[in-house]
Amino acid sequence: MMQRPGYTLLCLTLYALMRSWMLHRLQPFEQLMNRLPRPANYLPPAPPETARMIERAIMAWVRRLPLRLVCFEQGLAAYWLLQHYGYAVQLHYGARKDGSGMSAHIWVVSGDLGVIGHEQAADFALVATFPAE
Repeated sequence: MMQRPGYTLLCLTLYALMRSWMLHRLQPFEQLMNRLPRPANYLPPAPPETARMIERAIMAWVRRLPLRLVCFEQGLAAYWLLQHYGYAVQLHYGARKDGSGMSAHIWVVSGDLGVIGHEQAADFALVATFPAE
């Protein structure tokens, strides 16, 4: 049986999602990316259980909050949470051309492990990685 996210993780996740939602609306993308804290190079990747718990906590709030929290907000929240817990983290930004024009997607990885948004990553061409590899 999969473990449920604890109260502390759920509270931190709510804060991270609300923070990312506000910043996404108030700051241009480039400025926001430049202000993200850079994780240390020597941090270990998140254990799979921790990555799944963070994903579950984010998705629990996404389903319940009366806001539209897209991959951008979810990815920023996962980035901040992984960094808060002391794990390696990278945010990937991709784009693709579809029937209505261009679309973008953000996904987060810790080491080689996808944390959030990674299921759709194969449909997008990687444009940028933060922090840069």
